[in-house]
Amino acid sequence: GHSEKVLFMRVFIVVLALIFSLQSWTKADDIRDFQIEGMSIGDSLLDYLSEEKISYEIKSTNTFVYINNKFVAIHFPGSQNSEIYDRVGVTFKPNDKKYIIHEIKGYLNFPNNLKDCLKKRDSIDSELSEIFKRAERTSDTIEHAFDKSGKSRQHSVWYTLDTGYVEVTCHDWSEKMTKENDFKDTLQVNIDSKEFEDFIENEAY
Repeated sequence: GHSEKVLFMRVFIVVLALIFSLQSWTKADDIRDFQIEGMSIGDSLLDYLSEEKISYEIKSTNTFVYINNKFVAIHFPGSQNSEIYDRVGVTFKPNDKKYIIHEIKGYLNFPNNLKDCLKKRDSIDSELSEIFKRAERTSDTIEHAFDKSGKSRQHSVWYTLDTGYVEVTCHDWSEKMTKENDFKDTLQVNIDSKEFEDFIENEAY
């Protein structure tokens, strides 16, 4: 009887261990768990726009085409019922017939209002910390690379995952940059797939 009990306990412990490891495995942080305007990385853009609209947008002058036509980024206004974003950008491969989404950007305007921008950034940051409990979180304030005078700042938080990353940034442009380039102070939220992140780091520029 005793050996049967021991065997049962051993099997029971192994089964428990399996259940726990499966649970933690399924709870691994996934870039798809965060959405912008209801869109996730890995979705087909065809679920949100018609093929005609996508083709039309690819030819638009506002579209950003990356090196070798590998990826394109299109922009459109946030949906009418959107409570968050004024403008949305989506990046995908133009030659991919499914138009799988590799990057989503949400923009919210905060003209000359860094205080409220940071408040909104912090509220999104706390939402992200709930979703991505295992992700590596970093934050920094740096001079904006585009402004050689060093007077523009970007205040950023990043969540780095195996499947991609999320960045939330307040862009605080200098008065000169705003006047000369019509750059507007914005909150920008980026979600990037791992594939697109690797492309940006190794090929894009």
